[in-house]
Amino acid sequence: MKPPKRPGTAYIIFSTQNRELLKQQNPTDSFSTVTKKLADNWKLMSEAEKQPYQQLAQEALLRYQRELAEYTASSPQLKK
Repeated sequence: MKPPKRPGTAYIIFSTQNRELLKQQNPTDSFSTVTKKLADNWKLMSEAEKQPYQQLAQEALLRYQRELAEYTASSPQLKK
């Protein structure tokens, strides 16, 4: 059994969900240019606009903590 993957932050969730659309709108932009545009868009967003991504990040964190506890409990070599 593999350990659970750490969850992404609200910004990571935002950029994952929006990267492809931004690449389609700007097909000649490099990866770094798209990343900069994503960062700029994130900085310009209000807290209310960021809230759905923060909610998803919080849910992912809770899921991760639950999965980590299950993983730790089921892995005898991790118990001390």
